[in-house]
Amino acid sequence: MGKLTVAELLQRKETIKGQGQDAVTLQVESLAGEIVITQFPNEILGEAMSKDSGSDEYAVLYGVSEPNLRDKELQAAFACTEPTDIVNMLFKLGEIKAIAAELMKLSGYGGRSVKRVDETL
Repeated sequence: MGKLTVAELLQRKETIKGQGQDAVTLQVESLAGEIVITQFPNEILGEAMSKDSGSDEYAVLYGVSEPNLRDKELQAAFACTEPTDIVNMLFKLGEIKAIAAELMKLSGYGGRSVKRVDETL
């Protein structure tokens, strides 16, 4: 890997634009089942990070793609008054934190997606 140039980025444009959202399957002990989390768009991440409270719940609500936690029928069956209520009803607090942490990794936080290159002159 070397330094990127504008020409290389232009050459890779279609590949870069065509990159899908990353998805990961997680096992949730309390539900005795698996969920799929998907990297969410930057605007959703920004909204989650800007919240004073409930940011993890918000991230989980939008980051869990299977099952769809925003499903109206699911929300009604659990008598949710706020969309994020379903997150607290389904998951333990530690699970919410862990799922949110995995979502952050998918979005490039706290991982090895960027490494510092030291050059000594």
